[in-house]
Order: sequence, then structure tokens, then C-alpha cells
Amino acid sequence: MKKFLIWLLCSGVAIQCSSPINEEHPDPEYIIQKAIEAAGGEGYLEADIRFRFRDYKYEGLFKDHQYQFKRIGYQAGDTIIDFLDNDVYQRTINGLTVVLHDTMAIKYAASVNSVFYFVLLPLKLSDPAVRLSYDGPDSLGTKAYHRIKVTFDEEGGGEDFEDIFLYWFDQETYSMDFLAYKFFTEGGGIRFRKAKNIREVRGLRFADYDNYEPKIKVKNLSHLLRHFEKGELKLLSEIILEDLSVQ
Repeated sequence: MKKFLIWLLCSGVAIQCSSPINEEHPDPEYIIQKAIEAAGGEGYLEADIRFRFRDYKYEGLFKDHQYQFKRIGYQAGDTIIDFLDNDVYQRTINGLTVVLHDTMAIKYAASVNSVFYFVLLPLKLSDPAVRLSYDGPDSLGTKAYHRIKVTFDEEGGGEDFEDIFLYWFDQETYSMDFLAYKFFTEGGGIRFRKAKNIREVRGLRFADYDNYEPKIKVKNLSHLLRHFEKGELKLLSEIILEDLSVQ
């Protein structure tokens, strides 16, 4: 998923300098920064985040504007650890470094980064490679949302820079309640995620997700909230963070 960059101090400046929302021409950068602020903002700068997702344990350590992501797995009695240290990937098996073919190294690094990309939303939406645009207001029941479209520069946007994302933010609380994306790797497809079990751990926001795909042909990502409301999406999986802790 998208290349991780440290930008939180810049985000803090943006929060202070952005203008309030203009109802006729909403500023997507302001909305994102308000969402980041509501999610914990600079609290991530020194955080040690640990959780279990499916068959792996994950650790994300942030210190002095640097980061290290770690995925720990077990296979046939071996302990396999994938490290992503400021974009430098390394794998160890039982404590010994192993050399992988470039193709496999890129695959494993992207897999680790992908998990953290979604765990760290909406923080990731201030990466320098991100391009934001306001995609319109939306609503579900009595809740009103800002819909933000995200695309990526090729430089710094990762292997899948062509992916297109939409995010739905509560107009009052700036909570990120839904997201959707169109991807082009491995045959491509469309996904829609509903945030659930949104909780705060030591002042930082985390969420689990129900992961859907359309039952019908979708021409426009912005219609997905309506398709969800009409029951036209199929539940594929759940994204559940277990044993979550923040130090």
C-alpha cells in the first residue's frame, strides 16, 4: 500500500493555518487535518502500537519522526519476522537475516505496509504523495458526511499509485465512518469498508471494518454509500484488530 512518510508536525501546522470550512467550496485539506486532529494527531509521534491481525502479530514503533513496522509469524516451528524500517525491508528467520529475491521482498514489504496503512487512517491521508479533492456532501440516515477523494502521485505513491480512494467523514465529529477504493493489481476490483468498534486507546483512534464488494456493476465509487444502504454489497471479510495496545 502507500509509502509511509513522517509528516505529523507538518500536519499540526496545517491544522493551525487552514481556513474554516466554506460550505460552497469545502477545503479537503482542512477536513483531513480536522479528522487527524480528532483521531489523536501528534499522539502518534512517540507511540508503540501492537496488535494481532489474523495469523500475525504486528508492532509499529514511532520515535523522533522515524518508524519501524514489524510483522511476526510462526511457520513449522520457525519464527519469521518482517521488518520495515523507514522503507528499508528485512526478513529474519529464527533471528538470522535471510536474503530474498527483490520481487518477494517488495511483496512482503507491501503486505506489512498495507496493514499499517489502514490501521493508521486517517493519519496516512497527509502523506506528500496524496492528492485530495472534495467529492461532495453525502448522507446516511440522519448523518451528514464530507466525501473526500484521494489519488496519488507516481513518485512516492507506492507500487499501486493508480488506486483511487474515497473517504466519508462525519460533518460534525470528523469521524471516518466509511471508505471505498478501486484497485488495479491482481485483477483489480472495488471494495467498500464500514468502520465499526471505533475506539480510543491512550488518546489514539482505531477501528475495525466490515469489508464489502459490490454485487452489481458500479460505475462510480461515490455511489457506494447508496449501494450499501440498499443492500447491494456483499460482505467479504472482517478486519479485526485483536490484543490492541498503545505504549
